[in-house]
Amino acid sequence: MKACPKCGQRVEEGMKFCPACGAQVTGEVSNASWISGIQEEIKECRRSETSLGIICGMGIVIAALPFIMSVFLTGSLTGSFFAPGLQEVNVISLVVGIIIAGFGGVMGQHYDNKKKKLIQKLKGRDT
Repeated sequence: MKACPKCGQRVEEGMKFCPACGAQVTGEVSNASWISGIQEEIKECRRSETSLGIICGMGIVIAALPFIMSVFLTGSLTGSFFAPGLQEVNVISLVVGIIIAGFGGVMGQHYDNKKKKLIQKLKGRDT
């Protein structure tokens, strides 16, 4: 697979035009163009990791919020989570927070693995 000399997008072998910008792709792609395309993909992975880290943190806060609010409202650590009238809200918040944190963690790991593969690909390229 090669990179477009104009935008750096990956282009399948045998294609004459870049699917992203429409530039004509002919001949061999230079190392500089290929490296630039890989570096851009790595930057995108880092941006995604940052966003997903924030989402994961928000999930943890959502999951912990019922405990914090229950203690704050009742002034007691024992039995405050299951205070009458708050049980359903607390359980829902806990489950939603865990799901959000799990999603952020799993997707963050996906982009971390993708970034590592791209770095290895970059290191393995003959320059």
